[in-house]
Amino acid sequence: MSQTLEARTVRGTATEPTRHVIIGMSDLQLERGAMHPAVLKTPGSLSWAEKAFADLLKLPANWDSYGAERVDPRIAESALDFLESLANHLPLRRPELHPTRSGGVLITWRAGSAELEVELLSPDAGSFVFEDSSSGEEAEDQLSRAVPVARSPLWGFLLRVAAR
Repeated sequence: MSQTLEARTVRGTATEPTRHVIIGMSDLQLERGAMHPAVLKTPGSLSWAEKAFADLLKLPANWDSYGAERVDPRIAESALDFLESLANHLPLRRPELHPTRSGGVLITWRAGSAELEVELLSPDAGSFVFEDSSSGEEAEDQLSRAVPVARSPLWGFLLRVAAR
């Protein structure tokens, strides 16, 4: 038996909390009981990310003095949704968050000799790059809302980063 995540973001009201759904995770199928209780999202568990994204959104245009664009608020919101959804299903380490010159967001995890970068280029699309310097393994691929993360090569790399 499986459980399907909602494919939308529902903004909170006085009686219902806000629920976020991540890029491409709308079809993620999880076996009942597969979510580890220790990694279920708790209130405030991503407050560090909310603060980091707020700081990124304060950066002016040309923040790098080479003509970089401001971070697009829609991309920052998608990135936060991405992290919230992952935090509900995987025991991921806290990533580094960086602006990109094109107004996107770069999310980076490092574990041992492995590095995984997820770049969100728009609210609906992005890419990832994985590299393990000790084994020489490298991989990259595109991400889109049309392909669930759990069915993309990214999922396996997320599991490897989390397991380190």
